[in-house]
Amino acid sequence: MKKVEIYLEPMVIAMLKTYAKQKNEAGGILLGHRYIDNLNIKFEIMRFTTPYSGDICTANSYHRKDKRHSMEVSKFHSDTNGYGDFIGEWHTHPNGSSTAPSYQDFKAFSFAQKLSALPLVHIISNSHQIAIYNSRGKHVVTYL
Repeated sequence: MKKVEIYLEPMVIAMLKTYAKQKNEAGGILLGHRYIDNLNIKFEIMRFTTPYSGDICTANSYHRKDKRHSMEVSKFHSDTNGYGDFIGEWHTHPNGSSTAPSYQDFKAFSFAQKLSALPLVHIISNSHQIAIYNSRGKHVVTYL
């Protein structure tokens, strides 16, 4: 079994806590570096996007619609000379809701994974906890 390590910059943790206190769900993408060898996967999450005006944020859902998220991925990739990449996605479950993925969350994890042959990270936070999920292919593993 592979060992998975996930490093979050402190500003990423602070952002997750801040957005989890809002009344509507919020979300965005995670940017950073992914290191893979035969036995280990290490994610280093360094940047993130936050909701833009074109996104849909409601009390029970977040839909990333604004094209600026993908523009940020391209910019980060360029700024890091191809070293930085899309690492995954984050969103909140506000008002202390569970950080367990909903059916819609699993559909979103699956959709994102279909776009990448590489492992991804999915973060769900509420005002009390940050839950981290790792996916690769059809497998989703939880790290709390």
